[in-house]
Amino acid sequence: MSVEATTSTTVKAAYLQKPFQITYRQFELRSPGPGEVSIDVLACGICGYDMEIAEFLAEAPQAAGHEVVGIVREVGQGVTKFVVGDQVVLESGLPALILRPPVVFGPGDRELLAYFRIARSGWLPVPGGGRRRYSLIYAPDLAGGLVQAALAPCPAGEIFNLTGPDLAWAELGLRIAAALGRPGRLLPVPDWAVRLGARAADLGARARGRAGIFSSQKALEMLAESWVASPDKARRVLGWPPRIRPASPAPSGN
Repeated sequence: MSVEATTSTTVKAAYLQKPFQITYRQFELRSPGPGEVSIDVLACGICGYDMEIAEFLAEAPQAAGHEVVGIVREVGQGVTKFVVGDQVVLESGLPALILRPPVVFGPGDRELLAYFRIARSGWLPVPGGGRRRYSLIYAPDLAGGLVQAALAPCPAGEIFNLTGPDLAWAELGLRIAAALGRPGRLLPVPDWAVRLGARAADLGARARGRAGIFSSQKALEMLAESWVASPDKARRVLGWPPRIRPASPAPSGN
């Protein structure tokens, strides 16, 4: 059943009827019984059978969607495998893995491109002094990891971090400068200045009616203690190594 995520006890479900008619119904969400859990749905896939129902089979409205990802909202008596707040994937008859990528860069990436343009000036803004570390992955490497995970004969429910190297922000800036053939002059930006700039960016985006690359949410990510994960399990079980690694940095111009 495709259920709209909500924090109330009233939920909305999508029903299909041929030919491709979609209706919504509201109903009260009951508390889970023994051995049951209830979840808040974050996303729901549409499989080929759902399309057959919608196009040919459903004489009367039928609940749609069984490929569900969500967060455990409440657990019933006797449930020990899950706790409130767990992220879960409902069984669909197909084995499922959980793949976690870090910061993704590569063709079509607008966010890191903006930093390349700044680095071309020779100055490298470094939030919070540049000590925070971030794992990165090149987009085609990530795509290869997704394919390799889909083909791997490993048990369902496994979790893999598809990550490349981790770098401090200052290291990342220096390597970008080296790739551009520019001097790398580090410019530390204190946390308060990052937050203030993000607030100004939010106001500008609101005035334009269009979201920008930089925002308060992005500032929270930049100022987190670190965003790192180990790829060791993916390398060991999937035989997947990332092929692209950032070039060695040029010496800092400071």
